[in-house]
Amino acid sequence: MATQLQKLPYNTQNVLKIAAWIGNQFYLATLAIVDEKSRSETATELWRYLQECLVIPIAEGYKFFQNSELVEVAQASELSVPYRFLHDRVQQAAYSLIPEDQKQSTHLKIGRLLLRNIPESEREEKNFLSCQPVEHWDGVNY
Repeated sequence: MATQLQKLPYNTQNVLKIAAWIGNQFYLATLAIVDEKSRSETATELWRYLQECLVIPIAEGYKFFQNSELVEVAQASELSVPYRFLHDRVQQAAYSLIPEDQKQSTHLKIGRLLLRNIPESEREEKNFLSCQPVEHWDGVNY
């Protein structure tokens, strides 16, 4: 499966890796935060994987991001579309595309982006139960 994913356009593989890190189910808004792009740009990158049936929208809202006239409406309303991977093996294969030596730094970067962009009032429901800085062994606060 990982070999098949590597055959897809490299510039869109990053969004799939990020989605795999988030989990079997993920929201477009969360994915866009971590992808550091707008929801419409992220939805465009994700579209290829919807066409390949590797990622499946859970709700109909994804259609807003395929119609250029409705993109502004979706952005203004902060519409967040839920998606899921077709199968756990697809998610695992996408996650395996992240090189082992980059996984730790990728996790840290993603965690920091989410922490910076998720309002404090929503952190508990998004599994940021303990968001206090932690002093690491090297004396740096994370």
